[in-house]
Amino acid sequence: MINNIQALRAFAVLNVVLFHALDMSNSYGYDFELFRILTRWGQNGVDIFFVISGFIMVYIQSQNQKSALGFIENRIKRIVPLYWSLTAIFVLLLYFIPSVFRQASFDIEHSVKSFHIKII
Repeated sequence: MINNIQALRAFAVLNVVLFHALDMSNSYGYDFELFRILTRWGQNGVDIFFVISGFIMVYIQSQNQKSALGFIENRIKRIVPLYWSLTAIFVLLLYFIPSVFRQASFDIEHSVKSFHIKII
């Protein structure tokens, strides 16, 4: 059962990605009018994703109970390394190849602050 729900969550994520891809392609001057009807799917994908994610968190908690602190520690272990890795890649690209970005500019203070994680 949980695998089917995870598949629906993946479908919701893909809808959101499609929504942003269409939006970004339009900002670069590419018009995909044929796919515009799918933007509503992307907008709905966010709601579907969060509802399913909430259900999955409750379901997993009922199967493998943890304290609130244990839950937070687990989330930090899963999310922070990926966040820091992607942030480091972005900062390096921004510093060494700024022409890749249309609007962003390198700012050392902002870059350092990007690695700060505020829990609460």
